[in-house]
Amino acid sequence: MNEKEKKIMASLAIFLIFSLITGGASAILVVGIVYDVLYALHKITSVMAAVFFILLYRVRARD
Repeated sequence: MNEKEKKIMASLAIFLIFSLITGGASAILVVGIVYDVLYALHKITSVMAAVFFILLYRVRARD
């Protein structure tokens, strides 16, 4: 595993953990502006994690 893969995997792990935390916190809350903000953060971090997963797949496929 080269240095580029390690950086991508670290970013992927951070986004997945943050997505899990914000998704769980928004699931606990039912109404309010905090729910909306946490849900939006959850969606953004989920998409970013998917992007980094695809990027990791492409980097590994080239090698």
